[in-house]
Amino acid sequence: MNKTKKLQTRFLAVIISLVMCITILPLNIAKAAETLTVYVSISQGGEFVTSKDGEAVAYQKIEVTDVNGNGSYDVADVLYTAHEEFYEGGAAAGYSDYESTWGLSLGTLWGDSSGAFGYRVENGEVYVSSLETEVKDGYYVHAYV
Repeated sequence: MNKTKKLQTRFLAVIISLVMCITILPLNIAKAAETLTVYVSISQGGEFVTSKDGEAVAYQKIEVTDVNGNGSYDVADVLYTAHEEFYEGGAAAGYSDYESTWGLSLGTLWGDSSGAFGYRVENGEVYVSSLETEVKDGYYVHAYV
């Protein structure tokens, strides 16, 4: 192989490497967008509940993913994540939801399965029809027993 051919091959390899690096960049940006930041509060009997670390669960910042895999970020994803992060034993011990006539509904919130609970999004400014109500980056979600 002559010197010119080697130089062309190396130059082509560098160009291909740069193109590959540039095309991978949007994948990293998309991956970062797979979570959103939500602020969550949970209260029971008019008082904020205490997390497993002893802190009040009041406007706590959490990173939410599409936990239930329905293609959107919703109240169910927020409450599941909040229980995973703050409830002793995680969501398996303190949270459940179920399909009802009104859509996805709360079965257990903060270990309470009485059915006497509710939730608001954006201080009540967003209409909430079920746990599948969409939340957006920076939203506030408050659930209460």
